[in-house]
Amino acid sequence: MVEHGGDLDRAIKTYGIERSKWIDLSTGINPNGYEIKGLPQSCFHHLPQAQDLAALEDVARHAYGVKKGTGLIAAPGSEF
Repeated sequence: MVEHGGDLDRAIKTYGIERSKWIDLSTGINPNGYEIKGLPQSCFHHLPQAQDLAALEDVARHAYGVKKGTGLIAAPGSEF
């Protein structure tokens, strides 16, 4: 899989610069995003990190009854 360049956790480890010192210039992040009740605004100010995606996939596996080892990919979209 091609990785997005926004892996901030890796950059922090590589360069030793704390999270608060980074400026995210990603075009898909809006600092004035629409408020969604129940979610902190901070979750709209950064791209998901590898550990975030792994946690999401674990929750999805449980919710959909997908066994560990079976292919599962978190991708943009919607579900009705």
